[in-house]
Amino acid sequence: MVEFTWGALKKGKCMRFNTRLYSAPLLRGNEPVVGTTTKCGFEAWVHGKNVKPVRCELQGARNETWGIWAVDYDEPSCATWWSPPKDTGCTADGSGYRRYEAKLENVEWGASWEDMCKSTPVTFNKRTFNSPNHCINRGILGMYGAWTVEDTECH
Repeated sequence: MVEFTWGALKKGKCMRFNTRLYSAPLLRGNEPVVGTTTKCGFEAWVHGKNVKPVRCELQGARNETWGIWAVDYDEPSCATWWSPPKDTGCTADGSGYRRYEAKLENVEWGASWEDMCKSTPVTFNKRTFNSPNHCINRGILGMYGAWTVEDTECH
């Protein structure tokens, strides 16, 4: 009986903070499997661990079966960070809120700036935020995150 195996893993784009997509064709012997996604629930070896695909899909003109993995470990080139957040002042007189902004750094070419922005954590003023309140695309200046934080000095 011929076993199903995964072909060579192909490195994809960063999809969010510290997470990269990988894909591989499903093979039976040396031939690609076509027209079905029911046989692809088994693991592949990625960075020293067995990992199940997050999904399988049919690709190409022949409807070849491919597994897709979202690998969220050992992906330092997908580890974006924020420049030191700058205090831009109270959001409005009497609002009770202060706004901070920072530039997103280390965005790999081809990655979605928006997805990386929405998933990159930061710690400042003794607080950790999983993501900014808003992402601001400033074109050639880059992607910025904005945080609105309660501040009694803004009352």
